Amino acid sequence: AASGRGNVALSGAAGVGMGLLGVALPDIPLFTGLLLKSIYETAETFGFPCEGEPEKILALRLIETALSSGDALREKDRLIDEFFQTGRWPDRPVLAEQVRAAARRLSETVVYGKFLQNIPVAGAAGGAKDAVCLRRVQQYAAIKYEKRFLIRRRTGG
Repeated sequence: AASGRGNVALSGAAGVGMGLLGVALPDIPLFTGLLLKSIYETAETFGFPCEGEPEKILALRLIETALSSGDALREKDRLIDEFFQTGRWPDRPVLAEQVRAAARRLSETVVYGKFLQNIPVAGAAGGAKDAVCLRRVQQYAAIKYEKRFLIRRRTGG
C-alpha cells in the first residue's frame, strides 16, 4: 500500500511539475513506467510473478479494463476472471495486439490532460490527471489480484 501511494504521489508530482513547465512528452514514458511498476508491485504483493506472456497480457488487460466503462468493462472483467479460474485466456489474445489495446485505452484517457500539460502553469491540472489515472488502475489491479489470490487459496493451486 505504501509503495502504491508513493507511485501515485510520484506520478502526480512529475505530472504537475512538468505541467508547470509546459512539458508533456517526457512525462509519457515516466507515467507509463510508473503504471507498469505499480501493477507489477501489486502482483508481487499477492505472490504472483510477472513473468511470461500470459502475465504480461494480464498487466495490460488490467490497464485497459480499469480505464473502460459500461459493457466493455464488464466483458473485459469477465475475461480476467475466467483467466483466474482456468489459467488460460479464453479469447487467446496476442501480446502485440494487447499492447495496442491498452495503449489506445490509456491514450484516450489521458490525451486531454497531456494536451493541457503542454501549456505552462495551466498544465499542472493536466499533469494531475496522471495521478488520478494511476490510482484508478492501481485500485482495480489490487482488487483483481486479491481475488486471484483468494481463488488460488480456495482451490489449493
